[in-house]
Amino acid sequence: MESMKPTWLVQDDSFIDESKSTVMRANENDSKGIFLVTNFLKFQDETSNSESSYLHDSSSSISEEKIENIKINYEKTCFMIEIMLIDENEEKKATRDFLISYFHEFPQYDYCLVNLSTMVTPPEFKKTFCKVFLKPNQYKSIGQLYALHRLSLFGNITSAVVTKENLEIAEDLIINHPFEKILLDNISKSVFEDTRYKTYILQCDDQPIGYCVIRLCDEITFLNSHFDVARYVYPELARNHSGVLLNMDIQAKFLNKTRCLLKSIMDDNDINCLFYKLYSDSIIMEQNESSYISGINELIPVKPRTRIQYDDDDLSGNNLEKFALFHMNTRLCTTQKLSLDVKIVVVGASTVALSFLERLLFNPLNHYLSFENIVLVSEHGMPYRVGLTDLEDCMVPKVTHYNHEYMKTIALNSFVNVVTGTVTEISRSEKHVTVKEHGTNIYYDYLFLFNGEQFTHNIENIKTLPEKRKKNNPSHNSSMFRSAHFSSITLAIIVYGKYLGSLSVINVLLESNIDGRRIVYVEPGDRVNLPFIDNATIKRAVYDELYSRGVSVHEGLQFETLTLTDDQMKIQNVSFSSNVKSITIDCAGLFWFDQKSVNKNNWNLLYAFEFDGHLVINRSFETNVDCVYAAGPVARYDGPERDARRCDSSEIGGRVADVLMKRLRARHDDDDDDGTGRRPLSVRCRLPGGHRYLRCTEPGTSRPRTVLHTVKTGDAATGYFEIEMDGGGRVTGVSCYSKADFKYSNLINLCGKNVNLFNDMMNRLRTDSIPCFFDFFNEPWAYPLYSDRFPKILNDVIKLREANPNNKVRNKIMSTYTEELEKVLITFVDENVDDFPEFAHVRDAVDLANSGQHHY
Repeated sequence: MESMKPTWLVQDDSFIDESKSTVMRANENDSKGIFLVTNFLKFQDETSNSESSYLHDSSSSISEEKIENIKINYEKTCFMIEIMLIDENEEKKATRDFLISYFHEFPQYDYCLVNLSTMVTPPEFKKTFCKVFLKPNQYKSIGQLYALHRLSLFGNITSAVVTKENLEIAEDLIINHPFEKILLDNISKSVFEDTRYKTYILQCDDQPIGYCVIRLCDEITFLNSHFDVARYVYPELARNHSGVLLNMDIQAKFLNKTRCLLKSIMDDNDINCLFYKLYSDSIIMEQNESSYISGINELIPVKPRTRIQYDDDDLSGNNLEKFALFHMNTRLCTTQKLSLDVKIVVVGASTVALSFLERLLFNPLNHYLSFENIVLVSEHGMPYRVGLTDLEDCMVPKVTHYNHEYMKTIALNSFVNVVTGTVTEISRSEKHVTVKEHGTNIYYDYLFLFNGEQFTHNIENIKTLPEKRKKNNPSHNSSMFRSAHFSSITLAIIVYGKYLGSLSVINVLLESNIDGRRIVYVEPGDRVNLPFIDNATIKRAVYDELYSRGVSVHEGLQFETLTLTDDQMKIQNVSFSSNVKSITIDCAGLFWFDQKSVNKNNWNLLYAFEFDGHLVINRSFETNVDCVYAAGPVARYDGPERDARRCDSSEIGGRVADVLMKRLRARHDDDDDDGTGRRPLSVRCRLPGGHRYLRCTEPGTSRPRTVLHTVKTGDAATGYFEIEMDGGGRVTGVSCYSKADFKYSNLINLCGKNVNLFNDMMNRLRTDSIPCFFDFFNEPWAYPLYSDRFPKILNDVIKLREANPNNKVRNKIMSTYTEELEKVLITFVDENVDDFPEFAHVRDAVDLANSGQHHY
């Protein structure tokens, strides 16, 4: 087939019409053209709060003694590429030649602009340009603008170590920086005090365009144990050859050169990788000698690892101030990062939404591909922003690993634009959503509806309830318990709903020194989507605790009506009834945990969708509206294939992200989703009396698995631990109930594993050698079971076993198999000795064996 002849058209007086997909021409004074540029090019506008606004523009002639901000006249300094067609076989080679010819054709202009569609495959020449971001709170239906400065193409970009001779230049670069004091201290250390600190001035044609401060140190062991560093670099090779990136700022028009500059710095210091720690608080950043940097999108975010819980808080990392980690190494510096500009709008901040965003951020190709055009719309913004007290944290049962500390380690705010508000309209034709509080239209290429379910009530039964009181939030701050009305001696506090959260709230009330005789627990019938205690022994112990504390328990009653006080601002009494009795209770407060469902305020929003109380989706999470997806509690599958409630919410969000990446060809279609869950379903909380409770089960279909065997130790007083197994010895469920604290994140990992992995547990039980499962599973032998890298060694052992089947094993073969198995186990411990300090003697023995001093 004859190749297409490369053609292009460049106009210095043209811009893209924001309302149309066709090309239009405009003169230099055209308002739409100016609007397009000025709304994008915030990085050179001195009136904006740009991360690089304190850096001067190197394209102008400025002496080293005077560095200042420069106001760019957008109307006179740029031209735009309207059409550029290049044969794909010649694209890599010809792109630079074409761009050079453009600037030669228009020598009076400094910037070349191109406006790209966000839905098409990114062209190769985009890597040469720098992305230009919209100003805050600007959401337009235009594409993504990219800018290329002529010096980025023609200039000689280098880095130079700061010494006494050029110290003044470095100091001038950080004037008016928010972290100016920290920067001055670091620069001073690098020049006069500590050889571990290195400061570099980044230059273009001998004009400073930025700076970078690093600290040489060996933290790879610590970082590898807390983050998945091994995915990008071999820890052994990085030992004594790594450093920490403390400070860096580069002019926005040179940000695409970040990786090149970092490579020159690493080569100069004979190191092969750099790490950047991003803390959530600026004060903590200063304490760690760091500052917020520009060009963070050029670095690679590193996913945090699930840490094993030890008795020692230092080993578990509980005393560590949490941070997000970013990485770059010399090998990856040679690749140019490519951002996918597809406009992704996520509505709702549920667990499904967070796992969806996390999966996009830590996608399998995140060293090369990134998603940088994501907007999250949520009524309360990004969740888990505020840390809770111990009492506040006990109010609601936990069904996910997301919390305040974990959110610090993934830094979603660095990549996701968060809009606080409520979506009131979805326009299918214009492809935008309308946010009520801002009156803003946010345009999307793909829309994801991840709304959760809320506790609701029967409107007909509470007609007297004022409109402003209809919305109930059961998790107010614990200070509400000390209000005058709530602390009344005579009035009762009602907790309604057959839900673990009801029992958690009762525990918080009791721990807040509220007399148990004032608490009334009304338990209606079962609710299909609310977790509750399903173990008879534990349930009996919980109710015995309630009775012993004087709590009144009424089972089988349904809400009937309530009466308000004269001022219509407080509840005076609530009535409940059943077929055999009815009661009316004067109360000081009501905690409502009845049926959860999709908020009816969203029903009008979803009128164009196939909706029957839930959005109907197919196996790919698609709704009946093109480019609109849904998952989680708001959705249900069209057909009996899968029940989303039997899968972990964080796993569902990851699957939706995989579907999107496959559609965008950002992920290979080799891992087909068979609809079966992998992560155990778990719920944990603190029950009345301060007892810790954990229930985890295997994911799967809505049909419950057959439990053929259960083993248990202890009782409600000493600590109850029950394990459920199927016929093959696979653990299908775990229930724990104890006054003493236990390591729940470790025990969740038992679910789905075979009991043959549990150190001969079944034989030990027959001989009464295991008095307590809590102690048994806290022994050193069990720690590898809890490691996120355990599946790898298990897979190696299975392959080794398959290579030596039982019917072929003889004495010699058995000896060989044992030696190979020993090598696999020792290698695993040696590579992960930082996770298992109790096995450090294995590495010592290996070192001795290798040195010839001792035969292992």
